[in-house]
Amino acid sequence: MFSSVNLPTFGRKARREVRRIGLQLSNLPYRIIESTLVQLHFDLTKSFRTRMTPGRIELRDKCAIYLIYPREGVYASHFLALEYLVASGYAPVVISNMPLAAEARKALADKSHVVMERPNFGYDFGGYRDGVLFLKDKVNELNHLVLLNDSVWFPLPGSYDWLARMERSGKDFWASIWAWAVPKREPEDFRKIDWRIDKSRRHFHYASFALGFSAKILRDASFMQFWRNLKLTSDKDLTVRRGEMGLTRWVMQNGYSHAAATEMADLPNLLSSLPDHELRRVFDELISVNDPDMVDFRRRYVAQVDVATVNRTDLEKIILCSVARQGASYAVAGLLVRKLGFPFLKKSPCSAGTDNVRAMLAIASDLARNGENCIAQEIRALTGKAEEAHQGAPQELRLAS
Repeated sequence: MFSSVNLPTFGRKARREVRRIGLQLSNLPYRIIESTLVQLHFDLTKSFRTRMTPGRIELRDKCAIYLIYPREGVYASHFLALEYLVASGYAPVVISNMPLAAEARKALADKSHVVMERPNFGYDFGGYRDGVLFLKDKVNELNHLVLLNDSVWFPLPGSYDWLARMERSGKDFWASIWAWAVPKREPEDFRKIDWRIDKSRRHFHYASFALGFSAKILRDASFMQFWRNLKLTSDKDLTVRRGEMGLTRWVMQNGYSHAAATEMADLPNLLSSLPDHELRRVFDELISVNDPDMVDFRRRYVAQVDVATVNRTDLEKIILCSVARQGASYAVAGLLVRKLGFPFLKKSPCSAGTDNVRAMLAIASDLARNGENCIAQEIRALTGKAEEAHQGAPQELRLAS
């Protein structure tokens, strides 16, 4: 058992909460100014600082706002995403949160309805807002509108068709996946994880990298009002609360039907069904971004437990605990790709620590199994390591029942 390393967590929790409250109070004056004067100035001067380039794709009854932030340049995967959207009957509106090189601008315009270059204010929801407001006179004529951004690669080779699944669902609001529908636990309390999905939880939200709206929502005047009233901020956490969480709450409070293409209610059963070596691989390749407590805990766990006879129930619960804390699209990205055909893969783990890099390189190998592709190549390029750096499949271990 691992009880020998169950360290007290009250002190750490208290310190973290004090720091959080202190930071909020120190930022309060700027947030007030930013929510009024800064956004007012942004909206008033936006037309002078926004560059619009007409594209070759005519506007259709289905439209996709595709937000990009190409700090390292426009990649082949950007065009892969645009080709997927156009082939699915969508007219892409490309929003770039930074200036584009002339060659990239032209190439993007060839595969979109319009390309908008705007100042990077408000993160993804700032760009989404400008895209929705650009379409304000056309929204009522659309049957579907989707919001997507390049914080993820999509569509992944061999994955399910997210747009087709969304359209068949009949739901008013559609996403790829959700986060924080399960109560979080401190890593040391992993055995207490209770995998009960509750979408009424305060911080529950659908992931903003892929969202879809039906005509029913688009014809609701309060939909456009939500975007007009959305307060932009340069604070990432506040953007999540006002944007991802705020939009999710708006959908639910207005009584619209909603779902994710990949629902995670059955995750415990999926983990239980895995052979020992596959479960160990999921554990070894857990991705932790901005969760140092979980990273530290896993290292202590591996160092102190007898990995040859570890209780597989412990591994399953640690995996569930990690997903509850961070979301499945991060924590078990490889599992989603291999077992569920998930079409999206977050990019940020490529530069977020050695363990995460190793996990991403393993996913690249999985994606290239049926032939080399641009996404696998870009994963390797962003990690800055050759595929040989990956140590291969995890050792098959005998897990105690």
